[in-house]
Formats: sequence, C-alpha cells, structure tokens
Amino acid sequence: MSSGVFRTHPSSRSLTTSGFRCRKPDGMALCTTACPPTCCAQTEPGSYLAFLGRLTAEKGPEDAIRIARAAGVPLRIAAKVPRGERGYFKERLEPKIDGQQVQLCGEVNDQTKVKFLADAAALLFPIDWPEPLGW
Repeated sequence: MSSGVFRTHPSSRSLTTSGFRCRKPDGMALCTTACPPTCCAQTEPGSYLAFLGRLTAEKGPEDAIRIARAAGVPLRIAAKVPRGERGYFKERLEPKIDGQQVQLCGEVNDQTKVKFLADAAALLFPIDWPEPLGW
C-alpha cells in the first residue's frame, strides 16, 4: 500500500463493528462481529479500507470516502441503501463511487462479512452519533 496508514499506526491490528467479540489466535486483534474465533487471522496488511454499515448521513459514508481519498487507499463499501435513504445515496454518495478508488460491494451476510473485514487494512467507522454498543 502506498499510504501511511501502517506507517502511522504500525501496531494497530483491530477491527470494530457491532455485535459479538472474538480475538485472533495471537490475541492481537479484537473483532466485534458474529464470527468464529479465527475470523481476523491475517498476517499481511489489507489492500483497502472498509466501510460497513447503513448508508445514512449519521453513519459517515461521506467522511469515509474523504478519508480514504486523502490517504490514497481504495475504499470498499459493504452496505445496503435503506429505502428511506435512496435520495441521500443518489445525490451525495453515488457521484463519489467510481468503481475503482471507491467501490460499492453491496450488502454482505455474516460469512462474507468475515472475509470483507479480514482482508481490509482498516475499518472506517466515522459515525456522527453515539453508537449504542452497550459498553
């Protein structure tokens, strides 16, 4: 990867989503998603930044796009477009999705979510509201 993501944070190996917690076998990563204990076991840095969540303004997809572009790292978005947010998607997000630097992968299930997150360099989660994670 050409960005400074790993140079700036060389020891950072964690992923965070919502749900259940699991750890890599070496204990280095925390992955809070419904997955088997080996879900995050990766030895090589990922090649893209991941965004996982609903495509609504408060979840921060526009910020994720801006951050990925500023870092010079491709962004893959795994999300569905909620019915009530189609206007927001068409007006604010779709023009920024070019299929190369910013890719919309669509909705993922629990099995494909594991690979999507494990293969990412980092998960971008720039929410603009207090996430109720129960902590």
